[in-house]
Amino acid sequence: MPTGARLDFFRYWAFDQNSANLAFFVFEVCQPGFAAGAPVINTIVSTSTSGAPGNTTGLVTLNRPVNNQDCTYLARVRFDAASTNLALQKVRLQFTR
Repeated sequence: MPTGARLDFFRYWAFDQNSANLAFFVFEVCQPGFAAGAPVINTIVSTSTSGAPGNTTGLVTLNRPVNNQDCTYLARVRFDAASTNLALQKVRLQFTR
């Protein structure tokens, strides 16, 4: 993602046939560009499957500017149970210039 672009949305597709859910997170991790300093971690997405059985999707609108000079972006998925009835299919983080 180029600096100056705008993060529009985060979307996931999954299969959830379990009482436990999948949780999705996108983090923005920033440090001073040309100086020492501890990382600052911001959670910019936090969402999960709804528990409705079967194939599911979810969307989180972001409208956030990208800062590649000082920050990196990281997506994580948490499986709330070890089960073949929970499956990540794909995720999408869309940006515009």
